[in-house]
Amino acid sequence: MCKQWTAVFSFVALVFSLVSAFSPSNTFAEDHYTHFYYAPDAYIGINLSAMQVAEQGFEDAEVGAIYGRMGKQYSPFLSAEFRLGYGLGSDSLVDSVFAQEFEFEVQEFCGAYVRVGTPAGDRFYPYLLLGCTQIAVEQTTLGVTTENKVDDISYGLGADWALMPHVHSSLELVRYADKQGSTLTALSLGFAKSF
Repeated sequence: MCKQWTAVFSFVALVFSLVSAFSPSNTFAEDHYTHFYYAPDAYIGINLSAMQVAEQGFEDAEVGAIYGRMGKQYSPFLSAEFRLGYGLGSDSLVDSVFAQEFEFEVQEFCGAYVRVGTPAGDRFYPYLLLGCTQIAVEQTTLGVTTENKVDDISYGLGADWALMPHVHSSLELVRYADKQGSTLTALSLGFAKSF
């Protein structure tokens, strides 16, 4: 990942650690299991992502993104959610042979996903994710801009870390698209609140 996004993730991870260290732990587990994973709770959240675009014959490009998500925990093992996100900035895909550059930008993306996981301890919830994503991208080369929409099956893994009752952080790695030699993979950090 590029240096600026690595710095952002390091800062967010530090905040997660500090909040978790100072969050109340007495009687946490009982309330946590009753109201976070085991109850049919709805939740909303926001994530910051570093997206890596890889295409055969080109050097990788990296762009930022932010997305909101809302979902529902149906059981201790199953949840479903919807996401809507927007790209932050652009980067260049460079042809490794001819050194030709293509400016690449993620405009927006949305998708629906199922998460299958299991509580592990008082606060940790690892999960697998499967769903479908539509991504709108823009490419510019030699002054000509083209816009495309890509639909693909998405999959990944992640984990929630409960900071306090009804509030948790998340770390996730997802392959959003893999088509015709091009892939879009995202590492994201975020917060969510359940109701």
